Amino acid sequence: MNPDSDIKLLTVPAAQTVANMKTGTMDAFSTGDQPSQGGVRGGR
Repeated sequence: MNPDSDIKLLTVPAAQTVANMKTGTMDAFSTGDQPSQGGVRGGR
């Protein structure tokens, strides 16, 4: 697998993630922590 040619990165709104997975538009997803959650976990 060549990440430069075999992988396409998409920006997908969270609300559309499941629909895109069901239609095959995307095969996987990754999310980051919400900015506010870092403050909650950090006690701020």
